[in-house]
Amino acid sequence: PLLLAAGLATGCGDTRDAREKPVFPVTGKVLVNGEPAAGAQLYLVPPGGQFNDKFTPLPNATVREDGTFEIGTYGPADGAPAGDYAVKLTWRKARFPGSRTKSDDMLGKRYADRAKSGLKVHVAAGPNTVPP
Repeated sequence: PLLLAAGLATGCGDTRDAREKPVFPVTGKVLVNGEPAAGAQLYLVPPGGQFNDKFTPLPNATVREDGTFEIGTYGPADGAPAGDYAVKLTWRKARFPGSRTKSDDMLGKRYADRAKSGLKVHVAAGPNTVPP
């Protein structure tokens, strides 16, 4: 059994579905008034906003304590498919430590609607760094 388990762990190969698009690293930083927006949720919405099945990617990230993020599409921090995106950004904090109840969007929903946020990102084939 140990040999079989070791073989399965090392011999699986690429498990991605053939319909999944190639992804490229996307990193950046989200600051609000010069301070990190830790915990903010960032989504790259494809043209037309169509992302209702598992094969239409919705690249996203959660902003870290230092304000940095790495976009993931099919897995954490795996990148995003090349293309142009509208950005949807919300920033809600727990009402108190350990609470699952979140506050209202601290950005006043200004960037919560991809069509109105005014934020755009172009992802090129290769590493991408989004300016703060």
